[in-house]
Amino acid sequence: CNNCGARLKPAAKFCGKCGTPKP
Repeated sequence: CNNCGARLKPAAKFCGKCGTPKP
């Protein structure tokens, strides 16, 4: 998942806020 242009490991939490969910 990409969040605000940054790749986060616990992305699931941030994807809905500011990122793009990737399969």
